[in-house]
Amino acid sequence: MITLRVQNNYNERFAPAGAKKAYIARITGRDPKMTFAREFHGKEVMVDEPGLYELRNTDKKGRPDDEYCIIYPDVDGSLVEESVDKEFAMKLAKLLDSRSIESCLDSNGEIVTAKQAEKAVVARTIDDVTNACWTLIQTLPEKEAKKVLAALKARVSPKQIAQSPLSPETPCGIVTQVGMDSTPAIAGTVGMDEPETLRETYNRVVDLIVPGHAANG
Repeated sequence: MITLRVQNNYNERFAPAGAKKAYIARITGRDPKMTFAREFHGKEVMVDEPGLYELRNTDKKGRPDDEYCIIYPDVDGSLVEESVDKEFAMKLAKLLDSRSIESCLDSNGEIVTAKQAEKAVVARTIDDVTNACWTLIQTLPEKEAKKVLAALKARVSPKQIAQSPLSPETPCGIVTQVGMDSTPAIAGTVGMDEPETLRETYNRVVDLIVPGHAANG
């Protein structure tokens, strides 16, 4: 839990004309008129989750003194507060228009791209699954543990069943009638001295379907 505080450094009972008021605001994105989209939280707030914050203090004349900070989880999960400049805050606010604060910052408080964030999630998922598997495997005797690892490998990378190529004797083509042998009907020669032409082949095949077609054609 992190506590953020701001204050007015002038007597609020006799505030200077036009004096600004101190506030703490969580920045949730951009605003076309106000630069930042803000959630206001008064002069003190207890923070228990990551976020980008604007802290406005005022001087004795009521002039604003704006500061910015990010709160993000460290590698051990504890929250860290770090001051940033307005340029950093604007860059981060742009990302917050479409992403969560957790996906925008790494464990060092540096801005990461969407692709980098995705890779980090995948890496964490792999680590989590690996650790869970390892925890279970450690409870088994070595022989059984090796069998489990072999079974996992077989599931992840199943062997492909090899398909033998067709031999020259393998029947193919169109069988003209049920019960006949499976000699190819379309071959280089079909009872002729010369190879049949494409037109002759076409007529012969169609004639099997529509008797008399070739004669009429």
